[in-house]
Amino acid sequence: MESKERIAYLKGLLDGLRPQDETQVKVYAAIVDALEALADEVEMHSDELHEQAEMVEELNEFCESLEDDMEEIEKIVSDLGGELDEEEEGEEDEEDFETVYQSAVCPKCGHRFYYQPELYEEDEPVQCPKCAETFERKED
Repeated sequence: MESKERIAYLKGLLDGLRPQDETQVKVYAAIVDALEALADEVEMHSDELHEQAEMVEELNEFCESLEDDMEEIEKIVSDLGGELDEEEEGEEDEEDFETVYQSAVCPKCGHRFYYQPELYEEDEPVQCPKCAETFERKED
C-alpha cells in the first residue's frame, strides 16, 4: 500500500470514529493534511529522481560513446604518428645538410673558425670564440 492509500485509509478511520471533541477533530484533520502534504512532496521528488536517473543513464551512454570514439581517434593518431615521425626524421636530415657554414680567421689571434652567416644580420660583426675580438665579416 502506498503512502497516499494509507493516508486515505487513516482518514476513513477518523471519519468513522466521529470524535465528539472539537479540538480532537481539528488535531486529526491537521495531522491528515500534513501527511497528505508529505505524500505529495514524496511523490513529486520521486518523479524528479526518476527523471534524473534517466538523464544520468543517457549521459553515461553518451560518455561511453565518446570514450569509444576517443579510442578510435587515438588509434588513428597513433598509426599516423609513426608515419609522421618517419617524415619528420627525413626533414631533419635534409635541414642538417642545408645549413651553410662560412670560415673566418681572427685578425688579432689568427684563430680559424666557422660560423653560420644566416644567424647574423647584414652588418653585424663576428666575434672570435678564442679571444672574443669582434671584426667585420667578409662575404664571399
